[in-house]
Amino acid sequence: MEEERFKMKLVFFLENPHYIGGGDYCIFKIAEYMSKRGHEILIFAKAKNAFFESYALPKNLKINYRFSFDSKFKGYGFINRIIDKIYTSLVINKYLKRNKDIDFLVGYLRDSAIKTSKLGKKFQIKTLNFFFESPPWMEIDLKNEWEKDYVGKFKKSWQRTKKAYLETDILIGNSKLSKKYCEKWINKKTQGVIFPGFDINFIDKNNKIKKQNQII
Repeated sequence: MEEERFKMKLVFFLENPHYIGGGDYCIFKIAEYMSKRGHEILIFAKAKNAFFESYALPKNLKINYRFSFDSKFKGYGFINRIIDKIYTSLVINKYLKRNKDIDFLVGYLRDSAIKTSKLGKKFQIKTLNFFFESPPWMEIDLKNEWEKDYVGKFKKSWQRTKKAYLETDILIGNSKLSKKYCEKWINKKTQGVIFPGFDINFIDKNNKIKKQNQII
């Protein structure tokens, strides 16, 4: 008889816009893979889009969506932040308070990482955050462009992300370079790297992406 695997209960925070790609897609696929390994996964996602509507989820993976406006609406950022606060208070907080058996809250990069750290601290749940780029790396790669962008609310969000990373129990990067520069930035050792890879099942199916935005 096969030995039963150790199973965890994980809650992911997916701050995806009205499309999915890049880091959002990577985190979703990690959650999906973990569910296929027998772990119980719940994702609190920002938006339901065409990808999720047509995607068959594994039995151990559930997604709860909150409503959000996309970028074509004036003031969408401010409105979405208000919606997020209300949804967090009425839905997420109640769920975390009611479920005492959650092993980890899981987030990534700025908004999701900040939320994960804050809620983990509030409900005494361990946290795991994935990280990608960081300011020291972007400063080297983008030079003057980064200096122009790294101001105001954008800079503040990165400062809050740094604080969230420092409060996180486990930090995992998506490359050796991301690990190198994040550790330099926060002056703290991280716990490893998980490479994103390619999803060959979907790689050729979107023909609407502009050529300048294509990776391959």
